[in-house]
Amino acid sequence: MLPFSLAMRFAGIIDPEMHREAENILIKMGHFFQVQNDFLDYYSKEEIGGKSGTDIQEGKCTWPIVVVLERATAEQKIILKNTITRKSFITSLLKIAVKPIVLDTKLDEWIYGSNFTEQIKEARTMQKVCAGIKPIAKVSNKVRRLVDSFNDEKNKLMTVWPNIVSELTEDNNEELLDVNKWITEVLEYNVPKGGKRRSVSFVIACKLLTSQDQLTEENIRLAHILAWCIEIMQAVHTMADDILDHANMRRNQPAWHVKIGLFAVNDILLIETCIYKLIQKYFKSKECYGDIMNTFLKDNKMEEMMKF
Repeated sequence: MLPFSLAMRFAGIIDPEMHREAENILIKMGHFFQVQNDFLDYYSKEEIGGKSGTDIQEGKCTWPIVVVLERATAEQKIILKNTITRKSFITSLLKIAVKPIVLDTKLDEWIYGSNFTEQIKEARTMQKVCAGIKPIAKVSNKVRRLVDSFNDEKNKLMTVWPNIVSELTEDNNEELLDVNKWITEVLEYNVPKGGKRRSVSFVIACKLLTSQDQLTEENIRLAHILAWCIEIMQAVHTMADDILDHANMRRNQPAWHVKIGLFAVNDILLIETCIYKLIQKYFKSKECYGDIMNTFLKDNKMEEMMKF
């Protein structure tokens, strides 16, 4: 939800009702994505779904387990509670209680009913209104062009990354040289290696929602800076999640806490300050400064609350 809420703020869309409508739609879409993600963890091959199939074994209350608990008998629930980490039991129970349900119906409609498609249409209509573009065909073409440019946008972001690191480690105080070297290492190891779906989505949303006369070179540069703030925030959450979940690997390399130990907790706090340093430097004089800062703080709070 952060990329799109932030893009609306960046584009000057401040109508509370429009933000509420967007939030309602985005929360449902995010819920659907998480359900799909949980499903892929168990039923998809890793090379197809990108999931390792360990969520259930690690005792996480994922969507299949929720469905099982809703449909299992009292006796099955007791067995499930006592054998949650035994994949052989989980395999048979899930096949009985979950897989037939999913295979016999569309996943999105099973979760939200037939109105899910209408909700997606609402999202596109809202996007059209926000962009100030009336012809539906024109919106579709514009969206299609921007979506097709995903890899190009990702490459453009990567060209900005060295400047972001320099900005965050530019202090010339000799006493802080070692600290700056460490910040550079933490950032390079944890931030730029992900898929960048959130940051690129933010840039694309900005280009959709911002009027053409405001799509200046300077505003696009500012959008790229905020995009990297999103990626740093994502790194903050994944580093913390890896500690809480006792995960050993992240993005085909050892998780940061595995590499350096529990000092990683301090590094999480350290790179989170980088977000607010960038926002303060580039947006403090702008009208959207307070909204942008509050959007990040709200998202961070929601992410932390979801860990319970």
